Amino acid sequence: MLPLSPAALAALAHCRRPVRAEWSNDGGQTWTPARFGSGNVTADRGAECRYSASVELLDAPRGRHGINSGSTEVRLFQGLGVPRQGVEWVPAGRYVVDRLARTRLGVSLDLLGREDVLRAAGLPSARTVGP
Repeated sequence: MLPLSPAALAALAHCRRPVRAEWSNDGGQTWTPARFGSGNVTADRGAECRYSASVELLDAPRGRHGINSGSTEVRLFQGLGVPRQGVEWVPAGRYVVDRLARTRLGVSLDLLGREDVLRAAGLPSARTVGP
């Protein structure tokens, strides 16, 4: 569990919950903020890829230098807006783009957790050494 401040824990039932998204095409060296329209994150412990998300980003660039399914990674954050204090940001995952579609206001993305990257790498399987 991620550490939260005592103020955020105390205000959990009645605080604002803003959402923030960022995207990167260079493996996470630099992150570009994106306007978050709507979305959800789904966890499924029995699935091949444990975490997936569907989000809509507003006014997001597409293509080679924008959001694409080849090299783009997306980070999502859930905020806890404590009254009379700032927003405390909690990471909600880092994802790769599985599918994208152009919408009237931006792009709609189907995201997969980073487990998909590891699975696709084809790393050698573990072996037992010894008797």
